[in-house]
Amino acid sequence: MKKENRVKEIAIIGGPGGGKTSLFDYLARELPKHGIRSFVVEEYATKIINGGVPDIAKIAKDDPKKYIEIEREMLVTHLTDREGARRRARIFEDERCAIFCDRGGMDIKSYLPESVFEAILGERRLNLWDVRDSYDAVIFLRSAACGAEERYTTENNTARQEKDAEKAREADEATLAVWIGHPRLMIIESCEDFGEKMQRALQAILNVIGNFEIERKYLLKTKPNLLYKALKGAVKVSIEQMYLETGERIRRVNQNGYNAYYLTEKKLVAGAGGVLRKEEERGISALDYIYFSERCDPASKIIRKNRWYFVYNNQYFELDEILGPKKLWMLEIELIDENDPVKLPPFLKIDREVTGHQKYSNHNIARGL
Repeated sequence: MKKENRVKEIAIIGGPGGGKTSLFDYLARELPKHGIRSFVVEEYATKIINGGVPDIAKIAKDDPKKYIEIEREMLVTHLTDREGARRRARIFEDERCAIFCDRGGMDIKSYLPESVFEAILGERRLNLWDVRDSYDAVIFLRSAACGAEERYTTENNTARQEKDAEKAREADEATLAVWIGHPRLMIIESCEDFGEKMQRALQAILNVIGNFEIERKYLLKTKPNLLYKALKGAVKVSIEQMYLETGERIRRVNQNGYNAYYLTEKKLVAGAGGVLRKEEERGISALDYIYFSERCDPASKIIRKNRWYFVYNNQYFELDEILGPKKLWMLEIELIDENDPVKLPPFLKIDREVTGHQKYSNHNIARGL
């Protein structure tokens, strides 16, 4: 993989009262201490609502066509502002930079029927890469209405439409639901100590910018019941994965006809017990995927698997059905800190933890070891 100072793009999302505004203020103070210059893509909804559409809730009720046009304009505004942030970041290519989006393209989906959202994407010739997977990571801040109800308020955002905690919880879940399927979604829970919430969000962001991945992996005893209610909102993707002679990995991810392609390099960090890895991943084109596939390691076979992304107890899991070259069921989770406890889903029959066991690494599975 070409070594370059690639700018990471991170979407900061969350339900109403999740602390996004406070986090951006916190990042403005803390990131320079880590030598990181940040570029912010402002929240499009607040910009448009305060910029002439304060009656958006009434419009949604009385004039659905006009409401859809407003939501479409929000998406266009976000994509335009995001491209502007990229141009500005390129000016500082000799520095460590990151782009932070206050909300992302998929948020709009939570306010529209799915068919309408898909129609907007089609009209603009966009796909899931443009509005979801092109962010290097998504940081989801739980609403204060979920776990810290006494902190929930609308006083700090006049554009906020959710005037009570119940509506805030509904909006919180709706926002999270549309982002399930992103390969790197991190959930920051609400807690009594708001400072702790900010620190965990910062640590998650530093992990992404520093290319660190803290992963735990579990082997299942048997095939799970995929109809279990906790998997109702799971998003399924199909993955084709190959290893190059250089040790790098290429991957094609398919979701309902949409394809995304990645080139990845992973390295185990010494002394971390197989938990902490350095990971550099970037999207590539379909043509690049074909070119790279011609340089695959002849000692490795293609890994094919189905993956379900789902949320359980404020944790984002990946459930893998490995179809070949070996049949296995695996569960993975990325942590923010090595010492974070993992609350395993009780509806999955776990055989044992296999974090750091080379036998269960994807590379060794591909090599038939």
